[in-house]
Amino acid sequence: MKKCLVILFIFKSFLVFSQSQFLIDGFVVGASDKSSAELISFDYGELTVVKSNISKGKVLIDLNDKIADGIYKIKINYVGENSNLYQVFHFYLIVDKAEKQFKFEFDPTKNLFPNVLVSNINKNWYDFLKLENFRIATIDYVKNAMDSKNSSLLSPPKSFDDILNKEIKELRDLRLNYLSSNYNKWSTLFVKNTFNQLYFDKVSKDDYWKNFDISNTDLMNTPVFHDLIQNYILLYYKNVDESGYKQGFDEVIRVFDSNLAIKEWVIKYVVTGVTYLNNKELLSYFSNKYKYKVF
Repeated sequence: MKKCLVILFIFKSFLVFSQSQFLIDGFVVGASDKSSAELISFDYGELTVVKSNISKGKVLIDLNDKIADGIYKIKINYVGENSNLYQVFHFYLIVDKAEKQFKFEFDPTKNLFPNVLVSNINKNWYDFLKLENFRIATIDYVKNAMDSKNSSLLSPPKSFDDILNKEIKELRDLRLNYLSSNYNKWSTLFVKNTFNQLYFDKVSKDDYWKNFDISNTDLMNTPVFHDLIQNYILLYYKNVDESGYKQGFDEVIRVFDSNLAIKEWVIKYVVTGVTYLNNKELLSYFSNKYKYKVF
């Protein structure tokens, strides 16, 4: 009888494990039990897939068969142990069922990135993102030193330009080396299609979209298209009136004419976004022109 119970326990444990498709297991430093964590998916907007309370700093989310592989966001609704101040932090997560677990530690007082403990895919990605962030911060520091009239250097050397160019080259080489490794489908897509002016010598309005995989349907339900569209509008249609927004978003939609599935997604994204602006004129224009309404 005792032997049967042991076998039954082992079988039940195996069954639970086999049904667990992906486990998020994290610890948020300093988070009180008033805090919570959400897994966010990307559609025309951002949708909460699952929400879990944080208990003694612990985040535990078992996804089972709820989601497909892709790029998601973990949102931390943070209330500190010694404060009632509410803050929101977030970071991205690659779900790839080649792996079964994402284990992390996150300290919002020290870093905007998580420390990935389990998940080679996410650790490899975040190692790149941390180094990229360091390189960009170094470039910004050099630029500020060059622009500052009150530089701590008595005589700023001409070599500042050389230093800046060297840092930009190293940043670009870092990105190219990561892309050439093609370590993971989702991280490669993210890195290749993330906009940063430092990666390009010139970024004109006409050439902007040529740098990205705008015909790749895998990017529809990721933060990538969200960010590319928002950056385009901010770069070339900042501080415009209603007619300017109409022109800008019409141009964005035309960019995707060659792929009907992505174009329909972009139309829904634009109309959904305009809805949040609470501008009836813009909403009426896009809803009527593209025959799509948000209910």
